[in-house]
Amino acid sequence: KIEKCIGNNLSVEEEKTFLLVPNPATNIVRIESKENNSVNSEIMLVEVFSMNGQKVLTKESSSQFDVSRLSCGNYIVKVVTASNDYEYLKLIKK
Repeated sequence: KIEKCIGNNLSVEEEKTFLLVPNPATNIVRIESKENNSVNSEIMLVEVFSMNGQKVLTKESSSQFDVSRLSCGNYIVKVVTASNDYEYLKLIKK
């Protein structure tokens, strides 16, 4: 995995395992796997961070979460699997 931070932009250069659907989102966001449909059993933790690095949402053992109470803008979503692997995804809240 290669990650680099350039100014305020996080650039992640790796093949993603998960997708956030829909994205941009207004309410419920689903985490979908590119490999299979049994994502819910794989996901142990979901954390949503503002672009300032503040944790704004935490959800355990779920493949969906509600972003309706978040302000409009860009967020980073950390998805942690049962095997303790993790992935960062960009989320746009409308």
